[in-house]
Amino acid sequence: MKTFNDIDLVQKQRLQPIAILFFSISYIRFLVPIAIYTVVNILDGSLNGLWLSLIVTISLVSIIGIGFLKWFRYQYYMMNHTIYVEQGVFVRKQSFISNDRIHSIDTSTNVLQKWCNVTQLQVETAGVGDKNANIVLHAITVEEAERIQQLLHKNMQNNGSHTVVDNEMKEEMNPITVSTNEKKNVSERSMTWSESLLHAATSSKVFIVIIVVVSFLYRVMDDFLSHTVFKWLNIEHLSTSVVVVLFIGLFVVLWMLASLFLLALEYKFTIKITDDALKVEKGLLERKKITIPLKSIQAIRISESVLQKIFGLVSIHVISTTYGEGGDSNESVASSYLFPALKKKEVLSFLKQFAPEYHDTNEWNRVEGKALRFFVVPYLIMSLVICMGIILFGPHIWKWFSVVIIPLFVLSSWLDYKHTGWKIENDQQLSLQRYNLLTKNKVLICKHKVQWNSMLQTPMQAKKQLASFRIAVTSNKKKKAFLLKHVDENVVQEMRGWLSKKGENN
Repeated sequence: MKTFNDIDLVQKQRLQPIAILFFSISYIRFLVPIAIYTVVNILDGSLNGLWLSLIVTISLVSIIGIGFLKWFRYQYYMMNHTIYVEQGVFVRKQSFISNDRIHSIDTSTNVLQKWCNVTQLQVETAGVGDKNANIVLHAITVEEAERIQQLLHKNMQNNGSHTVVDNEMKEEMNPITVSTNEKKNVSERSMTWSESLLHAATSSKVFIVIIVVVSFLYRVMDDFLSHTVFKWLNIEHLSTSVVVVLFIGLFVVLWMLASLFLLALEYKFTIKITDDALKVEKGLLERKKITIPLKSIQAIRISESVLQKIFGLVSIHVISTTYGEGGDSNESVASSYLFPALKKKEVLSFLKQFAPEYHDTNEWNRVEGKALRFFVVPYLIMSLVICMGIILFGPHIWKWFSVVIIPLFVLSSWLDYKHTGWKIENDQQLSLQRYNLLTKNKVLICKHKVQWNSMLQTPMQAKKQLASFRIAVTSNKKKKAFLLKHVDENVVQEMRGWLSKKGENN
């Protein structure tokens, strides 16, 4: 007699009815033009209550109806070690992924899904970079998600596949008996509250976004206030001191909001390692569980911003064929974190535990002094152009800040020159270091993961016997390339020769 897990899901299944709401919400964006038209007519007084009620009713009925039809036509089933999905309201489309193409199976649960006791299951193929090649079941029960995972896992074991699936839900709800004969050694590391707060407060990306938002809001608010509040108070313009105070206040508010957003995004960040995969779990409003097969990791990046340096912290990122930088477009930039905030003194032990193939280093081969001009001059020219643009076309307040742009760019270029370096570790790993936008980045690349490399040389570099070295690994959507600038051309040739022998060493 066949057990529960031996039977494929031959009968076609539908998602849970709550998926009607999810599908309907996804179509709301199509109502934006109608909403704008309606608001404009309401403000003009040319739209009475009857027409408004009619527009709202038709719009709601339309998106709910389309959501229902999409749910009704969305079916999935499993047969012959393959998962199938049939969908489409007007045009019927069938997608399928056989288990030998499955690279990972991840789950995510937002607040609404958790309240409705459903989850989202995503089946991903290896390094395709095409969302249409993946299958997403938007609203199924936790038990059903676990059942599908077990079926796929069993099929993959029978076929000798090494694809990794997410078994984390077994810890939350397990109505199906699971064999414990294949227990694996598991190590775990979670972010403390102090690490989470420091990460949210010191992320360099937060400050870049804040500066852009503040400059945009200044122009908008300046025009708005000039025609409303200033006119009413009979004020021509604000004094420079008041503008500076407003800027600082707005900056602090945006910084706090951005920090809270990052805190929610990486809430209770936890990483686990089994024999063949890393499992990342994070998020407050949407709890994500992501599986990263160890064999899919292509490189490790360690970043240290100016603010992180003050607190002795670094961020560890992963470049992978399934997750990380250049990965799924549904993921935010912060999704590349292998660990968002870690004490520098813990990096060696962390890599040894969670990425044993990679080794950190603090000893570097540096660029020569003759390369300094190649670092500084481009930044100097760029800063002069930006300053001229601000002085001629920028807001009045920004003209005061333009005086610090040139020293800031020159400092950034000098730091890039000072910290650029490379190191070959144990004839198996190439480490590169750069300084970019006041953030020090260190990249660790295993020799056998390199896809291609090239030497770049301008006529000016050739006169000084310098060159730039470009190296690439595979990421989810495309090749991820790294650049080592203005090093001795003989060094570049030596590194290229070393990489060309990787087949002999492996």
